[in-house]
Amino acid sequence: MSASTGRLRDGRRVRASSPADGQAWLRTGWSRIIFTVGASAAVGIAAGLGTKTAVAALLGVAVIVIVLVRPVIGAYTLVAVVPPVSGLRAGLPVPQLRPGEVLIASIGVLLLLLARPGQTPRWRAFDWFAIGYAVANAGLGAADLLSRSSPITLSEADKLLGPMQFFILYRAVLTTLTTERQRRVALRLLLVPSVPVSLLAILQEMHVPGIPALLANATDTQIFLTNSGVARATGPFAHWQDLGSYLFVVVILGVSLLVNQSWRVAKPRILAGIVVLAGIALITTVSFTPIAGATVGVLVLAMTARPRKRWVVRTAALIVLLSVAFAPVLATRYQEQFTGQPPVKQIPYLPENFNFRITVWTTEFIPVLQEHLATGYGPDDPPNLSFTYTESAYVTLLLRGGLPLLFLYAGLMLTLAFRARDLSDDPDVERRAVAQTLFILIVLAVFMQLTTNYFVNAGFPFMFWVLAGLLGDDRTARPRRLGAVLAATGAQRPAPGDRPPGRQSDLRRGRQ
Repeated sequence: MSASTGRLRDGRRVRASSPADGQAWLRTGWSRIIFTVGASAAVGIAAGLGTKTAVAALLGVAVIVIVLVRPVIGAYTLVAVVPPVSGLRAGLPVPQLRPGEVLIASIGVLLLLLARPGQTPRWRAFDWFAIGYAVANAGLGAADLLSRSSPITLSEADKLLGPMQFFILYRAVLTTLTTERQRRVALRLLLVPSVPVSLLAILQEMHVPGIPALLANATDTQIFLTNSGVARATGPFAHWQDLGSYLFVVVILGVSLLVNQSWRVAKPRILAGIVVLAGIALITTVSFTPIAGATVGVLVLAMTARPRKRWVVRTAALIVLLSVAFAPVLATRYQEQFTGQPPVKQIPYLPENFNFRITVWTTEFIPVLQEHLATGYGPDDPPNLSFTYTESAYVTLLLRGGLPLLFLYAGLMLTLAFRARDLSDDPDVERRAVAQTLFILIVLAVFMQLTTNYFVNAGFPFMFWVLAGLLGDDRTARPRRLGAVLAATGAQRPAPGDRPPGRQSDLRRGRQ
């Protein structure tokens, strides 16, 4: 029987345990007393620091209580809130910390503590590479700083511990959301918050009074207001590349759910509306990398969908329509990229941003990397650089941890890609859509991150790790092919009337 209904033992019905039951020590009377005293002290101390701090502490205590009672609500909160707010500035509401970091450090860690040791998902190769990547990023970076007698500031600590928050987010989602229904709800909560993000970007691009200033204050950046070229929306993120990477994932995931006919997540019109709105907002970033990535990913999904012709026609028509509607903006950006003057434009036929990046890599970072390939330079910026932004995920990884960190990154990406490929035709429609989305994201990221820092910035990595957690564990997976399982066991294929009620539609959807 299911974990919620219980099972029979010695003729008696007992309640089955589940990861949501939590550790026994968190349910005892002593733990409640300790929590009550600690929560009261925290709120009291916060009250002495100001009204805003007191309100934040009170809300934090309330969230912890809710998570203790219903862990799944905590996981839903992480899925729905963390990705869209990952670009907001630190200090909202906890000083020195971003809202997403606060949620992961509190709810994410608590969810992992609540999971019983014998019932957590087993560790796969991806998990070992992921934790190795997080530990190596922190360890190698800290060792580099100590070797130069450099202090570990808050900025460096954020870079050192950044991958650990991604790993906690992944394991919290994987451990808590274990049923098909929970994954469907999580996917819905992952997509719906993109609507206000898209609307804010569009309103910002239209210079609606109050919106640009509001977003500049929320993200602590004036980049949209001070950009001298074509207007490029940033939304609730500090940079248009961060917004573009977030919307890029939303578009791929939404189209994947559409072509797999996952109507249990949302109705077709709602999914289509989310995708179109995200596509429009993506174009307002005027960032060719995520726009091109989304275009290629959507076309690949359409080519593998059934019926193929209908989806290819629909997808091509939508791409053409958006291209025509935003042709003036895209044309202006194109002209900016191909009309650069020397010394910026050194290589013919390459856009200006590519030429600029090549110049930065060859003159600024390669000399540093040649001397620090074994362990990297560290999380801080090398001295005497005229341009401190690496403009590439691979350069960033080499700087922070050298070849070992780059190897661990490649390992976690490859292992997840293989797992996503194996589940790309899973009978569970939602799992299949997530697997196809992840596989496309990983393949496209190989090329896109040559000139971007998606894996370490806001937006993309939070969506990526949540989707990795939503792939689920083998114990919750159904066989990939019913015919293969029957052939291996020698059983006969059941007649339609012999299937359990409610399963026939699922099997049909799994073969579409």
